[in-house]
Amino acid sequence: MDSTCEGHSSGPDDVTSSTTDDDSVTEKKNPPLAFTEKRIDITQDFLAAASELELGELVMGENFTLHEAMSAIELMDPKMDGGCFRLRVHPTVEDVVAQGWLRGMPDDEVLATVDATFACLVSWMEGAFIAQTLHTNLLMTDPDVLSAACECQPEKEEKDRVAGRTMTALSHGLAHMAILVRHAIGSASVCEETLDLIKAAEKTLITVGKSNNDRVPVLNAVVDRLAWLRAALEAMQHMIIPRHNMYSKDDDGEPINFRPRLRQAAERLSTAVECATRFHDTVEMGKMAPVGQDGDFGWLTCFIPDLNRRYLPPAFPRKSEFLTRRHGLKQLEKFTRRLYDVATNVPHIQYLRSFCELESCALSRSVLQLVLLPNDERVLGETHLMDILKDTIKMQTGAPLMYPGSPSNKSEVVQELFDEFASDAVRVYLCLIQAFGHNSGRQRDKIGIIFDDFANLQLEAERVDQEATIVTGLYAQAHGGDTKGPPIGTHLASFMNIQSLRLIHWYFELGFRLELFAECEYASVWWYMREIVSKWTFSWVDNATKFIYAEYQSDLMKYQKENPKAVKTRTSKLIKMDEKFKKKLANLKNLYTQGEEVVYTGMHMFCVGLQASGKMRIPELLPGQSEKMRYDHRMASLQPFAHPYYVPFPNYKASSGIDVMVLQGATKCFNDAASCFKSAKDALSLHTGDARCLAQARIAGQNSIVCKILASGARPDAKVEFDFSDKGFPFAPTLKLT
Repeated sequence: MDSTCEGHSSGPDDVTSSTTDDDSVTEKKNPPLAFTEKRIDITQDFLAAASELELGELVMGENFTLHEAMSAIELMDPKMDGGCFRLRVHPTVEDVVAQGWLRGMPDDEVLATVDATFACLVSWMEGAFIAQTLHTNLLMTDPDVLSAACECQPEKEEKDRVAGRTMTALSHGLAHMAILVRHAIGSASVCEETLDLIKAAEKTLITVGKSNNDRVPVLNAVVDRLAWLRAALEAMQHMIIPRHNMYSKDDDGEPINFRPRLRQAAERLSTAVECATRFHDTVEMGKMAPVGQDGDFGWLTCFIPDLNRRYLPPAFPRKSEFLTRRHGLKQLEKFTRRLYDVATNVPHIQYLRSFCELESCALSRSVLQLVLLPNDERVLGETHLMDILKDTIKMQTGAPLMYPGSPSNKSEVVQELFDEFASDAVRVYLCLIQAFGHNSGRQRDKIGIIFDDFANLQLEAERVDQEATIVTGLYAQAHGGDTKGPPIGTHLASFMNIQSLRLIHWYFELGFRLELFAECEYASVWWYMREIVSKWTFSWVDNATKFIYAEYQSDLMKYQKENPKAVKTRTSKLIKMDEKFKKKLANLKNLYTQGEEVVYTGMHMFCVGLQASGKMRIPELLPGQSEKMRYDHRMASLQPFAHPYYVPFPNYKASSGIDVMVLQGATKCFNDAASCFKSAKDALSLHTGDARCLAQARIAGQNSIVCKILASGARPDAKVEFDFSDKGFPFAPTLKLT
């Protein structure tokens, strides 16, 4: 073992020279090691020093930390260094065309190659390296060279151009598809030449099929693949902002607005879905793998599995898992349907939030994000997000500061504070919308960070309400109690608290969907959902309902004062006022369901009963501390809210009374839980038009029976299973006895 390596002697100097342009980065805490030309054998010294280490100990120094130790690989060891194998010389795209690979390719291999390439595309979209998936097809690596090479090889008959035309169209189409995925859609655009090229290839295949009836089924299957590719690219062109418009501005310096053309996109995606549904029936027409499994597609002429190994970073040897052609085409059909769903539904926050649960991938979520907010802060490229925010505040609370002519509306101080609040809220909601574009796990992590911003918005809302109250009070004193509008109150605070509680609700719902909670944590989580989320939501919704009613009464009195003759007559304006009032109440009513709170109470009591009966064990790694550590870990993200939404562990133990309930015995807990579930079933069954409530009622009814069985002692040895398979309401599992 040598202390230096000649091949690496210039590395540190190169790195240093590239970082000395900026004075702020010239200072080095750890200067690079000086290399000498003389080699010294340190093998024995190294082994002697290593022998002094105990099992599990690692060496650490200023220039060699734990990160370097864990990241180190042994060069030229086949088990650790993926680049130690000899690189083979592979043919180029020009060689493939010149040697006639495409000229003699059978139709079934053309179809198999297209399907395998689609499967590689899906494998890459699911997280594998593009160099180990899509670009293992040599023809996909350079579309322009492939086009030029094919044009320089004139074929005698049109039928000999099938493979060349197909692969050229596929190469160009997937190159643009890769751009869409790689740049998260936003910086990509589709060239008309690519679409024309794909369409020309389709016509060639159809023409060849007319003169060769025996080739028609396979050629039609290839046409379906190309038609899908063209329709998908055209649809994305309608749905996402082109690259050249992304940062363009008009003559006034304003960004050029892009409005997604969802109707046109839906038409093209409808065609793509029709094509994708036929993939499954025709995949067997392609060439079959010699061993019965697709593997890495190395058995196809155009695929070279280790084609791009030289471009992979030094790392442990790893091999990408390829989807089979059948599985890849099935995933492609699901992806097409998800895009069609985006194009046919008007996106909103709730839809965006739950989209991650609907078998979506990174590409479909990115498309949804850019459809909702193509550029800047305009929803669907039309309405500014701030206008939507203000309309929502007015719809849910009827804030007087937005009431024309009210003292707070005329106050410059109040309006300045409100504008600052609205501007900050738009920024936070943009971050939240971006978080909703992630998968469930990452979305939950992002929301935990955004809680801090929501807590600050609550403080800003309270400050605006306080200033509005002062201004309105001074005006009322000077004008004999007249407030020129609805009475002032905690309107903005009500709005922000409702929004925060809904976000907390979704945060815990994601925890259940991801199965993050251990059974011993269920009691504390369901207690929090009942005692904090549900009860405080009801309180703030009740406040907002009173504000809406006060606004309605104020508008009604103002109208009757201006139109005395219309008091006894139901004019069209009065009818519109009533409809608007009922719509606002219905909107608030949807934010809270009393049956859910009772379900949470039943689940909490049931878990306490399991603890009392010994059917649920609470692990104790540290006596008296383990439960607190788990609770603090689960509630840590809520600390920015402080009281009342963040409940410290001692307060939880005191407020829940869980220790007293355990002492009262399991039978009482199970009986109380059964009563709660029965009450929840009766309350939720009244919502006949709400599928979610009816599903909760069905679960509550079954859980009530399980609780009664356990309370009776009929099955003392039965084990309890929490079944969360019903994704419609992940908070309350179906209880089963096994």
